[in-house]
Amino acid sequence: MTAESSWPIGVCSWSLQMAFPELEACLSQLQVRHVHLAVGPGLEGPEEFAARVQAAGWEVTSTMIDFPQEDYSTLESIKRTGGVVPDDVWPDNLERYRRAVSLTQTLGVSYLSFHVGHLDLHNPPVYEKMVDRMTQLADIAADADVTMLLETGQESAEDMKTCLEQLNHSAIGLNFDPANMILYDN
Repeated sequence: MTAESSWPIGVCSWSLQMAFPELEACLSQLQVRHVHLAVGPGLEGPEEFAARVQAAGWEVTSTMIDFPQEDYSTLESIKRTGGVVPDDVWPDNLERYRRAVSLTQTLGVSYLSFHVGHLDLHNPPVYEKMVDRMTQLADIAADADVTMLLETGQESAEDMKTCLEQLNHSAIGLNFDPANMILYDN
């Protein structure tokens, strides 16, 4: 296994933008076994996907789910479209999330990460809606013995801390992404 000191090297599967066979070959060539695995590609055939992941011999440290409406082209567009914020796609995103939790559980992985969307503590109606949705998602994760990891993003660390303290849910954690903190100047 490739490692730096005693810390294993891992890869975010979606960052390589490869189909499964190419990803498998690449990680094998690099001797990388630790994977933060995007499960979106496996939602249509979860049993086959899980079998392929298990056959690859990867140690999946976390899974990740994205949502189809997310538009990362500008900071403003991702603020509008990110995560579970948009009302018009909430039912579809909730179902996608349920399937991602189920696949995460099937893979025997403890964590599922995603961008929940912009947490605007200064807009009480939107923030209350987000707290309600995050609680629903956390309850689904808890029922499957999965912890949902909120990826740090547009909100400040202080706002994220306040939100986590208010939620106080055992199935919610953080996936700290310093690149996002820099990107969003937070």
